[in-house]
Amino acid sequence: MVSSQIPEKTLKNPYVHRGPIKDPSCFYGRVKETQDLLLHTAKGQSVSIVGPRRIGKTSFLLHLCHSAQAVEPGTGPRHLFVFLDCQRKPGAGQADIYQWMWDEISKEAQWDKARSAVVQAGEEFEKAVGELCDAGFELTLLIDEFELMAENSQLSTDFFTRLRGLAVAYPVSYVTSSIKPLSDLEYSNRSVLSSPFFNIFHPQHLGFLRPEEAREFIIKPVQAMEGLLAYTDAEIRFLFEVAGYHPALLQIACYYLFEHKVKGGAWDAQAEQEVRQKYRDDVMGHFRYVWQQLTPGQRKAMVLICTDQADEVGRQLWTQLERQCLVRERRLFSSVLREFVLQEGMPGGAPETRVSPPASARVSLQDEMPEEERTRPPVPAISPVHMVPQDVTPPPGKGAGTSTPILDLVIGVFFLLDIVALALSVLLKVPTLYSISAICLALVIILYFVRSFAT
Repeated sequence: MVSSQIPEKTLKNPYVHRGPIKDPSCFYGRVKETQDLLLHTAKGQSVSIVGPRRIGKTSFLLHLCHSAQAVEPGTGPRHLFVFLDCQRKPGAGQADIYQWMWDEISKEAQWDKARSAVVQAGEEFEKAVGELCDAGFELTLLIDEFELMAENSQLSTDFFTRLRGLAVAYPVSYVTSSIKPLSDLEYSNRSVLSSPFFNIFHPQHLGFLRPEEAREFIIKPVQAMEGLLAYTDAEIRFLFEVAGYHPALLQIACYYLFEHKVKGGAWDAQAEQEVRQKYRDDVMGHFRYVWQQLTPGQRKAMVLICTDQADEVGRQLWTQLERQCLVRERRLFSSVLREFVLQEGMPGGAPETRVSPPASARVSLQDEMPEEERTRPPVPAISPVHMVPQDVTPPPGKGAGTSTPILDLVIGVFFLLDIVALALSVLLKVPTLYSISAICLALVIILYFVRSFAT
């Protein structure tokens, strides 16, 4: 609740971050991810951070810059974490990229010798980095939005190979961030993947916050308000219901709940609905973007999960949806996302109660088959050797010919002979009788087809 003696304007909403979090005091969670990454870079290993849109990759890279333990210049080696935002140089040429990278490095190093250097060629960049490392520095380049570098047609295989060479010759490592793994990105020239640069990365997935980190994410910002505002258990449960442990969406939900609380309103069903609607209106654009990026099979899987048919979803699709931070513990992470999926993914926008989903809604390996494979007719089953058609009587009204009764009699005689010969061959163990049985069976089948054509 909010103290009535404190004006609302003194309580500033702390959940205002919609872009990257640059203030280290406002960053919560990612403890294990930070420890793991710093452990790899301390040993000169490169890391590829992969995570879906708005999961906090940029904020995490900025956090690394603040978390890295540095030694003051002159007292020993200093590990530089240099943040490079590829959005600043989309489509730039190699000379421009080299100079930009070196400017950011020298700025972070605060090294007088580096500030005036002109570095616009691979050899010059390699020489400048070598001199920096020889002076006692270690270097980790944090390359954000690596997709833009992959799409840059002016960056050749030689460019990436030279970066790999630096990591071999000097204490240099790289941390990239992207929505997809590096090998799955869309490159302007796929031949650059032949560079050994792409073989040095340890993959690290960035997903939901851990439960305890998400709770800290909610509570810590208001604890600094000296008891003027606090969340109830019911309000925290509501936040997790609509936003799960997704950092960006949890930030938005907290923002609207905080705005409600500073007005002194009670938390009842009406208040919950009002906050939910504001949150829903805010995040709907994000959900719509995510929905458009899904494959048809992934959309079907989302619908099945929402209609209590999660068992129909294959393991591969579960893994894909988990990697995209859409499901957690075998359900969608957000009740608002569930409402959206039911509205977008089902006819009429309402769930149907079905014992078993229709064939069009089932999700299996066929969803990923080529069209010609899905439409190919099934191979007919082969009958056992002694399977004889059970229905030997022509259907009424089909105009059976006068020869049909005679054929029926002949078929019956040979069928009886087949059974007798087969039984005697088994009892007396006479191979000739088994051959006679096989001949009789063959005649039965032939006569049956003759009878079918006759009728």
